[in-house]
Amino acid sequence: MKKFIAIVIITGLTLATCLSLMAQDRSMPEEEAIGSSSEVTVGALGQTTHQNVVGSPKIGYVDVARVFDEYSRTKKAKADLDKEIKLKQQTIRDMEKELRKLRKEFESQKEDLTEEEIRKKERLIEEKSNGIQIFTDAAEAELSEKEAKLTEEIVGEIYDAIYSLGKEENFSLIVDKSNVIYGDITLDLTDRLIKKLEAQK
Repeated sequence: MKKFIAIVIITGLTLATCLSLMAQDRSMPEEEAIGSSSEVTVGALGQTTHQNVVGSPKIGYVDVARVFDEYSRTKKAKADLDKEIKLKQQTIRDMEKELRKLRKEFESQKEDLTEEEIRKKERLIEEKSNGIQIFTDAAEAELSEKEAKLTEEIVGEIYDAIYSLGKEENFSLIVDKSNVIYGDITLDLTDRLIKKLEAQK
């Protein structure tokens, strides 16, 4: 049960895989990155491709962590995961309650049981105990896998929206706010990106 509780505490969508996902799985097509000077190069989370652009470059930044947290799909995914966690927790509590009852009955009847009956009871208790551990491990793996899958999908949607915004509005560069030492508030595209994501649903 302790192992499961630890997972429950840390379970919930995060941006733990965000950087690697954007850097590895959703790199920009080469032909777009090395196109003519009128094309736009968009970099997310600091992963940018240098390109000469006619005139002053149009630059913006996005608070990706805030977009992730405030995106309605993230909130729904968190709520769904929390619901599943509570259901599995209740199942484990019920299983543990049954095991405690079985052990209590065994202790109270032990003196009146034959050796064969004692062995059967002990095997049953051991099986119940192992069953709880197996269920706990399976629940942990299932929730972790589901969290990772949902995180990847949502991060992918955010990245696609950043790229789309850059292309539509001719941005030369869009970076994550965490990589910006100084940036004027007028360059912040976070609210616009959130609205764009919600409008695409």
